Amino acid sequence: MLHLEYDPEAIEYPTSDGRPLGETDAHRDLILELIEALKYHFLGTPDTYVTGDLLLFYEEGQPKRFVVPDVMVIPGIAQKRRNHYKLWKEGPGPSCVIEVTSRSTRSEDLGFKKGLYEFLGVQEYLMVDPLKEYLNPSVRLFRRHQENLLTVVEHPLRLLTLGLEVRVVEEGLRLWDPAKQRMLPNLEEQRELGLKEAARAESEAARAESEAARAESEAARADRAEAEILRLRQQLASHHEG
Repeated sequence: MLHLEYDPEAIEYPTSDGRPLGETDAHRDLILELIEALKYHFLGTPDTYVTGDLLLFYEEGQPKRFVVPDVMVIPGIAQKRRNHYKLWKEGPGPSCVIEVTSRSTRSEDLGFKKGLYEFLGVQEYLMVDPLKEYLNPSVRLFRRHQENLLTVVEHPLRLLTLGLEVRVVEEGLRLWDPAKQRMLPNLEEQRELGLKEAARAESEAARAESEAARAESEAARADRAEAEILRLRQQLASHHEG
């Protein structure tokens, strides 16, 4: 009887679950805004991985056992591009997961996904219903208590794992940074900040160039003055000798 040796590296893991990113414009836009806002927030923290709509495989050798969080934050791992996330290879799992939910995904988000996130050790699980189809209020937060993710009732809702607060807005939610007393900038605001930073850098460069030119001019003036003093001294010495 032929025995084939098991080769875990030969197993192919897909990069897509075949489902679209968000079932409506509102869902897709909110997912992308949250991912980019959190990436911006953790720019200075290279060992925090922010991603979304990425297949997370949680059992080696089982390519059908995966979950696709809309948004997830994983501390202790480098921020870089990945095709998928293999838990047994990378090590840490997500500390915080955000699902942009709808009536059609409610049973999955509140059932399978919530149970799996409990199993994976997720500390905080935030659900937002941007179209207000079934969640009332439209945002619900679960926080780990021992082995379970339990509903949090507080105002404002705080994501302790991220050091941020949740703000319900017309488009779903924004994340508030209490340390900086501002919302995490969305994509449009990030572009505006980028333009302001570019203008500030250009202004600083022009100022530095002007200062350098002024310093060069002062140095040349000092050299001319020193040369003139030397000339006068030599002229005076010649006069005395004569």
